[in-house]
Amino acid sequence: MQAYAEGKRIALIQLGGRPTRPIQRDAGDWTCTEGTDDSSSGEEDDKQRDSRWLINHWAHEGSKFAQELHAWQSFRRFQQHVRTKPVPLRERRVDDYWNERAIREALKPQLYNDLEQESKVNEWKEYYWYQHRQLHAYEKKITEGEREKERWLQDYDAAALRTSCNDKTVGTAWLHGRWQSRENIIEIGDCLIRRATRDRNKHASMLEWIEGQLPLIISEQVSNIWTCIPTSKPRQADINRRLCHIAQIPTSSHDDPEHLPTITSLSLAASAIRKPQKQARID
Repeated sequence: MQAYAEGKRIALIQLGGRPTRPIQRDAGDWTCTEGTDDSSSGEEDDKQRDSRWLINHWAHEGSKFAQELHAWQSFRRFQQHVRTKPVPLRERRVDDYWNERAIREALKPQLYNDLEQESKVNEWKEYYWYQHRQLHAYEKKITEGEREKERWLQDYDAAALRTSCNDKTVGTAWLHGRWQSRENIIEIGDCLIRRATRDRNKHASMLEWIEGQLPLIISEQVSNIWTCIPTSKPRQADINRRLCHIAQIPTSSHDDPEHLPTITSLSLAASAIRKPQKQARID
């Protein structure tokens, strides 16, 4: 199971994805979690218990990285599907989505035809868009849960009115095929809403992590400039060409006033990375 988890994580990296964290190789000490039946712990050999604990740990690790790999593979298919649409249509879809959701302009991707020429920075922005679209589905589940709860209560009250019974004891067979009290309906409805809200918040945290990775990716790409340009004293034109690719700006537009702040910012970052490397060689 350890090999399975490691294989999924490696496959994710090889496909261009980024794991959310390293593999946790230390399973830690066995603990009895809430809801765990520990009645047999006295009879079960410690070695068997620890082995079961280790299996559960690696099963969790394998499941986590398998899910991340599946998400990245789905994103890759999404990229291909989006590019079957005409360029004006897909650009309008992105613009409309950004405007409706009031997302920062710096996170907006450019949907180029050639994925092979797409920079890692732009690819990651596109992944942010892909995952952000799913956030709407989670929010929709919360709304649907609230509506469902309200509909259940309306049906219950209507049944109570028809039978002229106390609404605390009357039951309706339409819910899960058994009689329920009004309190039970509220509890079930609230449970569905809490679950949907938890999933939504978990996905929102995922989006925050994706956004937080963008500066790291930019830094990685900028640092690669010095390995991609073989000369010890690269020309500024060569540097600007590399920076334009990172920012997905046409090379001919690097001196355009609209793009000048982006190029200047990346150029300063490149210089900051370059200086420690030069100092290290001197020492």
